[in-house]
Amino acid sequence: MGWRENYEKHMDSDYWQRVRQAVRRQARGLDGVVRCQRCGTEEGPFDVHHTTEAYRHLGEELGHLHLMRYWCRACHEYRHGHGPDPMKPCSWEELEELIRRL
Repeated sequence: MGWRENYEKHMDSDYWQRVRQAVRRQARGLDGVVRCQRCGTEEGPFDVHHTTEAYRHLGEELGHLHLMRYWCRACHEYRHGHGPDPMKPCSWEELEELIRRL
């Protein structure tokens, strides 16, 4: 089984669900509200992001939670090159150009 197949299997595991819950707890503020750790939005959906270093600990994330991030989908997509930066406002013209490129 290749790396991608192992990764996808890992994402479907009970262990990964525990990782997601632990990272979500880290993203909860003192007020009890869960926010994106990058842009601060309270609106999901949210994804758990492996930092580059975290990939070295695949399957051992609970021991390396400091390397994991809880980001809104827009920030996660941006980080992986699939959308605009939600923290950088753009004009309607820029947005239309981004949509045309999709």
